[in-house]
Amino acid sequence: MLDYDALRCFHEVLRYGGFEKGAQALNLTQSAVSQKIKRLEQNVGGPVMVRTKPLRATPLGKELLAHIQKVSVLEEALNIQSGLEASAAPISVAVNNDVLATWFSQVMAAFSDKRANPIHIVNADQTQTRDILQQGRVMACISQTGTPVTGGQSIRLGTMRYQLYASPRFIERYLHKEISPQSVMSTPGLLYDEYDVTLLTDYQRECLNIAPSFTTCHWYPSSHGFVKM
Repeated sequence: MLDYDALRCFHEVLRYGGFEKGAQALNLTQSAVSQKIKRLEQNVGGPVMVRTKPLRATPLGKELLAHIQKVSVLEEALNIQSGLEASAAPISVAVNNDVLATWFSQVMAAFSDKRANPIHIVNADQTQTRDILQQGRVMACISQTGTPVTGGQSIRLGTMRYQLYASPRFIERYLHKEISPQSVMSTPGLLYDEYDVTLLTDYQRECLNIAPSFTTCHWYPSSHGFVKM
């Protein structure tokens, strides 16, 4: 049988990225935390983490993280259904930058009015958030795919639409003659990071019917900066 006390200890150490911070979150000494994780590894018959900087979960450790996240969600749901006092444990959620910059703050405010659980955000691209959930690093995620993880549930939240914008000055400088696939290809653009390359190349291929290229694009990883620029 799994040692859930040690398993939760392992989860906190990975979540905070080290033994010292994990121990502080658990109100334990680093020695006690280390002993619990060693006991867990003996219990499951193998190492659960790679002791590098930052700490990384082994394949076995990832399975255990996913398991403890599911157990935490089930316990929380059972407390609510049974009328028991819900725990005030942190709830970790993987959320992409655009959602954080637009509407997720309203969700946090509404949630905080009803529950005492702190929300811990793991910031990642919408193409990566589901994988983070699958790995057990978070309890929920905002993702571009509706396919639930094993043992999980997927709820459609709606559609987030993206549009192309440029200032009149920019259009006058680069697109004053015509707006065509060719002129667009030679015009500077903005990408948030490497994950947005896929969005851009899909747009070029599907909407402009041209060979993908992003050689004229600036990379600027700030949603608010996009608006200002």
